[in-house]
Amino acid sequence: MSKRSFLLILFLMFGFLPTAILLLFGTYRHLDWYTKNYASELGELFGLPVRVEMISHHSPGNGRIHGITVFQPGETQDPLATAPWGDWFEYDILREGKEVRLIKWTLPELTLADECLEVIWTKHQRLLEQAEKWKNREIVLSVKKQVRVGEEANAIELIQAEARIHLENGEPQTDVVFQIPEDNGQNAQIVLSLKRVMLNHSELIQATITTDTRGISTRYLKGLFPMLEQLGEEARFTGSIAVQQSFSRWTGLFRGRFDLVDTKVLFPNGGLAGWGTLNVEKARFDGAQLILADGDFRVTQGMVSRKLLENFMTAAQLITKGILEPGEKLAFQELAFRFQIRDGQMQIFGNCQGVGAGIYLTGSHGPILSEPTFLRQPFSRTMFWEKLLTQ
Repeated sequence: MSKRSFLLILFLMFGFLPTAILLLFGTYRHLDWYTKNYASELGELFGLPVRVEMISHHSPGNGRIHGITVFQPGETQDPLATAPWGDWFEYDILREGKEVRLIKWTLPELTLADECLEVIWTKHQRLLEQAEKWKNREIVLSVKKQVRVGEEANAIELIQAEARIHLENGEPQTDVVFQIPEDNGQNAQIVLSLKRVMLNHSELIQATITTDTRGISTRYLKGLFPMLEQLGEEARFTGSIAVQQSFSRWTGLFRGRFDLVDTKVLFPNGGLAGWGTLNVEKARFDGAQLILADGDFRVTQGMVSRKLLENFMTAAQLITKGILEPGEKLAFQELAFRFQIRDGQMQIFGNCQGVGAGIYLTGSHGPILSEPTFLRQPFSRTMFWEKLLTQ
């Protein structure tokens, strides 16, 4: 072989062919076919139809996707989610001593349709059932500005949202962290975790919602718990809620504290005025039914009507301690009691501070209501509540 032939082979192997391959691959990346293939791969990953308008690569393993739309499953072609663009990065990390491929998407903003949450919940159950898919893969979706859910008038806006799908103790889990803007300029942070659990020999997806110490307005929880309407517009929840959906019914457990409970809403007949705190040590519910609950309720410096006071004494079998002041309205220093609920039965115990055991109500001159000396039996929760609301 001549020297010229040898040099020509080297040029073809290390010069022309790699350049030609890169040129062809670059051209392929700009074809509609490549764009549709990439969108198809995204759709296959998440189980929903995806369309992207254009893909631009910055370097191997990262680039930008323009015009992202996620559609309803089926033939409706109604958008579920849209984003103007998104950057993606792919690199390897070590997780529990194993090499995992991390794929991260960063979006400037994300808009979700009203009906998207139910669809995403259903599809996400299937994602978390596919443990094999996540053994060597971890996905992060980060939104820089805001996530808007719903139409303009009733939209919910979230900021600094990030979702991560990964393996936790060998099981797929999704962790979502986001903040909700508040009227006072503060942001309430929420952590949402989704994972598979066994319940009554059935495998379900459990969603656990945890707040930070600032809590969140209960208006964000009324979709799951309509009874929270009774706590008033100002009420806030701090704690955690774990829910599962089975046969179109929500079940679960929550622990936490409800602050700024408006007793004027809780007792619409005007029997009680003041701001209360409802502390729930544990509460289990099945659908709209409260199965069990332990906790306490406390109101400081309020007004109570004589009628409500009499109803309370009769329903809970209490006795007066001291002298009741005359008048239809009575000012009090503290109303406090612990409660235990088991199915339809309820027990309450006086819990005012600094005045001895068994005191339910205190005034400026000391205790007003107390437990009796005889043993009381649990009573009907429904009848107790109806008695308190009697005019």
